[in-house]
Order: sequence, then structure tokens, then C-alpha cells
Amino acid sequence: MRTRQPLLCLLMTVALVVPALSIAGQAQAADTVTVQTTLSYAGPLPAGIASLTLENLAGHLSVTQGNRFLVTATVVAGSTDQAAAQALAQSVRFDTSQSSNNFTLHVHYPLDQTTSFNYLNTADKTGGNSHFCFFGVFCVNGGGSNLSYQGKEVHVYYGSDRGTPLHVDLVVQVPTGMSLAVVNYVGPTEASGINNDLQVKTTSGDVRVSDMHGLFSADTGSGDVHVAALTGDLTADTGSGDVFAEHVTGKVYAETGSGDVHVAESDSQTLYADTGSGDVTFSKVKGEMKLNTGSGDIRLDGAHGSLHADTGSGDVIARHYTGGESVWAKTGSGDVSLAGDLSAVRTLYIDTGSGDVTLKTAAGLSMHLDASSSSGDVNINLPYMHNMVMHHGKFVADFGKVEGTGTISTGSGDINMSHE
Repeated sequence: MRTRQPLLCLLMTVALVVPALSIAGQAQAADTVTVQTTLSYAGPLPAGIASLTLENLAGHLSVTQGNRFLVTATVVAGSTDQAAAQALAQSVRFDTSQSSNNFTLHVHYPLDQTTSFNYLNTADKTGGNSHFCFFGVFCVNGGGSNLSYQGKEVHVYYGSDRGTPLHVDLVVQVPTGMSLAVVNYVGPTEASGINNDLQVKTTSGDVRVSDMHGLFSADTGSGDVHVAALTGDLTADTGSGDVFAEHVTGKVYAETGSGDVHVAESDSQTLYADTGSGDVTFSKVKGEMKLNTGSGDIRLDGAHGSLHADTGSGDVIARHYTGGESVWAKTGSGDVSLAGDLSAVRTLYIDTGSGDVTLKTAAGLSMHLDASSSSGDVNINLPYMHNMVMHHGKFVADFGKVEGTGTISTGSGDINMSHE
């Protein structure tokens, strides 16, 4: 019993101290006085300007169409008293500069006073959650982003009581046809109904665009990218965020570290996705697909076009698939399953280390096929088959008019081909 007393005392101490810390944190938050002030920039722009750049440290940023370049800022600042909060808010200003045909508007923060900020009210505004609890009682908050701003190292906290409460929300109107580059380090960025080329960069925050005509690119650290109804090319690069795109007419290029890529109902010349550990899911898309994952699955439903799929340990699965001229699929240990119309395929290559290969086609093939499995079974039952040779797990045959070539290889998996 004696050996348990120190542990019991420790637990009792934690039980007493943690609520006190929680109450102290709540009292600190309750003592903060918050004020809001507004700034605006309405131009006019210098002559010869063709592109715009907007830079902000933290806040919500919204882009809409307008007949001129107009920026409205809501500065949200907090302190222990009204006067201090008001002074902090009024220390924020706009800096502008011009380089060649580009005009830059920079939101200037008082970094001579502090380099540690608290992004207030960010429950739904950032790409991360920095609040952690142990045993339901011991909670720690205080995550955020380290970054460089105005030539200094800055930390922006969210979901925390740390840092000086200060952020700037922006509403931007941009003229039709003028390109816009947005750097909004912490917080969400959105655009709707614009006819412009748009670039967005953020460290932590979601990016959303809809009803847009133009080239769009997004680069995020931990936020998601959401795209709906884009007429133009899409480029999305995330660290841990997901990419969601639908109704895109143009090339699609999506790359993530650990996030998933979802593309739906899009008619594109090229559809490219590359993930480290995330899944790739394409639904009702048309175009040449080039897909690569480290350990994620590749899943197609209602896709139409040539396919190049490469995954380390994930599966490649296609349902209701209409194949293009070329189908190439390689996995380390995953399965490959294709079902649909493969009659247009002229180059077929499937290679898996230990996975199964299953092909079901609604129409006959037209190719010379060479299929082999080192230790698995090979079962092929397709119409219009001739010149067949099968021996020790190796199958060779011609199908239809023999207008293409096919190679299927697996180490220990089975190969099954049939008419759907």
C-alpha cells in the first residue's frame, strides 16, 4: 500500500492544480477587451498595372468581382483595457509598392511591439487544432504557425490564450481580367464569381473558390483546397490538407503530402494527382489521368480516358470505367481491379508485386495479350480469343483484330479476366 501513496498524492495534486489552471485561463480570456476598426484602400492604381499582390499575416480573406481594386479591412485587436486595444488596432496600416507592372498592398503589423500574435475566434478558420486534453481534465493549448513576415520571425497562435490578440479580416474587390496573387498566412481564403487568374498561398488555412473563370493555383501547408465550378486550369499543392474539386474545365494538377485528392464531374485534358499517403478518388471525370500515391488507394468511378496509375502499397480500383488508348497500372502489394469498357485500349500494362489482377470488360479486347503469375492462378474467359497458349502460370493469346498489345504480371497474386 505504501508504494501507491506517492502516486495517489500525485493524482490528487493534478486533480487540484488542473482545474485551477483551467479557471485561470478562463479568467485571462474573460479579461481581454476586444475592439474592431476598419481600413480601406480604393486606389486608383498606377498606370500600367496588370497584376496585383495582397499580403496578410492572419485573418479571413474574401475575393469578389468589382469594377475597381478595393480592399476593406476589419482589424480585430484585444488587450486588457479599451484604450490599449484601440491603440493596438490603430497601429495596423496598409503599405503599398510597385514593381514593373505589379502593384502590392501589404498589411503592416506592429512587429516593433510584438512578434507573437493570437488569432481570435478561429474555431473554423484554420487547418489545425491545437487544443489537447489528457484524461479529460489536463488540457494544453498553444499551437500555431512559425513564419517570416516583414523580415522578422513571427508566431501566430490559434486555439490558445498565448500571444497578442490581433488579426485582420479582408474583403477584396478585383477588376475583371487583372491577375491577383494572395498571401494569407494564417486563416481561410475564399473567392467567388471572379473572372481573373488567382494564386493563393497560406501556411494554415483552407482555400475555397467557386464560379470562377481563369487560372487558379493554391499552395497550403495544412489547409484543404475546395474548388467548385472552375473554367480554367487548377493547380493545388498541400502538405497535409485534402483537395476537393468538381466541375473543373481545364487541366487539373493536385499534389499532397498526406492529404486525399477528390475530383468529380470534370472534363479535363489532363488530370494529375500525386500523394504521399493519401487516397485519390475520381468520379465521373474525363481526360488523361496520371495518378501516383505512396501508400494510398486509387479509385475511379465513371471515369473516361487513358490511365497511368502507380502506387506503392495501395489498390487501383476502377468501376464503370471507359478506357482510353492506354491503360498502365503498377502497384507494389496492392490489387488492380478494372471493370467497364476496355475495347478502345491499345496499350495495356499491369504489374503488381503480390496483388490480384481482376479485369471485367463489357466489350471485347483487340490485342495480343501476355499474362503471367509466378505463384497465383490465371483464369481468362473472354470472347474472340484465338492462338492461345497456356503453360505453368503463363498465358498468351490474341483477341479480336489484334490492334494493340497487353502485358499483365503479378508475383503471387491471381489473374482473372472475364466478360462483364
